[in-house]
Amino acid sequence: MRHSRNNLSLAGCREPFGKVTELMQVPIALFEVLSLASEIDHPKAKQIVSLMDSVINVTLDDPGALVKLSNAAGNGYEIRFSRTENAQ
Repeated sequence: MRHSRNNLSLAGCREPFGKVTELMQVPIALFEVLSLASEIDHPKAKQIVSLMDSVINVTLDDPGALVKLSNAAGNGYEIRFSRTENAQ
């Protein structure tokens, strides 16, 4: 008998391409974004593919980087993410 939730990602048991709810789900979500963007035939999608590929490569070079960012925030460092004025 097959389990009805056998399509869940191993990292945090989330649906593929579903909402990321914990840090450990971020690496697989990066690959999912890359996968989705690579299926779109648009110049902006090609920019997304290039950007995601570089983010993934940096993350693979330092697998603990996301945890380090999380720990830095927990130790009183402020990490800000902000949009540029032309971002939509």
